[in-house]
Amino acid sequence: KKIKEDLGELSIKDEEINKLRQKLLDLKAPERIKKRIDDERIRERKYSSQRLLEKLVVYTDILDKACNAKYDDPMMQNFLLGFKMISDNFQNILNEEGVKKIKLDKYFDPKFMQAMEVDYDPEKEENEILQVLKEGYMYKDRVLVYALVKVNKKPQEEKPKEANNESSDEATINNEE
Repeated sequence: KKIKEDLGELSIKDEEINKLRQKLLDLKAPERIKKRIDDERIRERKYSSQRLLEKLVVYTDILDKACNAKYDDPMMQNFLLGFKMISDNFQNILNEEGVKKIKLDKYFDPKFMQAMEVDYDPEKEENEILQVLKEGYMYKDRVLVYALVKVNKKPQEEKPKEANNESSDEATINNEE
């Protein structure tokens, strides 16, 4: 009888403990929600200019390519010199905002690059970058624009189709009989 009473008291105390735990969780919930909202706000502020920078990077790349074009005409070279100064100023502004060119290694890395073309050069290693088609950019710790590259990939050997042709020829012969 004493054991039954003790078990009854224990179950009542367990229920009380569970209710108190739930109240404690309920009291902490607003703190967790507030912390999550604050973290989201910080992240939004940190990356608020990302879309604008994505667009600017595209045009600064175009301007940079135009500035690096070679012309024999001295007047055109003077214009390019002015455009080069403007391009350098754009690059400085992007750097100040946290935009950096992706430093490409020798080998393809899908975290920072997109393989736009595949070719095979037997003198180069597998997955080695053969050509950079377009520079990539990072914005703080995120990829802003992926680098577009041409990658060295050995072509897959095609399986001989003779075995398939023999079986289809046998099927045709068997159907004719």
